[in-house]
Amino acid sequence: MEPSEYLTVTALTAYIKRKFDNDPYLGKIYLTGEISNFRLRRNAHQYFSLKDDHAKISAIMFKSAFSKIKFMPEEGMKVLVTGRISLYEPSGSYQIYVDHMEPDGVGQFYQAYEQLKKKLAEEGLFNASKKPLPRFPKRIAVVTSPSGQ
Repeated sequence: MEPSEYLTVTALTAYIKRKFDNDPYLGKIYLTGEISNFRLRRNAHQYFSLKDDHAKISAIMFKSAFSKIKFMPEEGMKVLVTGRISLYEPSGSYQIYVDHMEPDGVGQFYQAYEQLKKKLAEEGLFNASKKPLPRFPKRIAVVTSPSGQ
């Protein structure tokens, strides 16, 4: 094949973006998932992920749409969203542009995380009163399991 017959990465990405943007099934998506990687950015667009047991999708909610929701999204919250799927050309990654969001209960991953955190707190692993590690220990031990190698 001649070099002139090869596509550039930019040309391929633009082609795929057109496919995404013209697909009628991707123009209005109803999606449920658990919020992940959410950090509130005041007076700005919100970037986060939505995930379930087997997959994760990047999400963006523009400032104008975010200002209309009636609750504060939190890490691990299960939500119902509507939006459109498109491709962000500079990175070649697809994402959902969220227009509307509403809560749908607490997600199972966050619930499991909170339960583990509670169990470890009950064991005292988060107590600040624990004895600090010495700067230069006199003895070091290695602990392993009977099946460890």
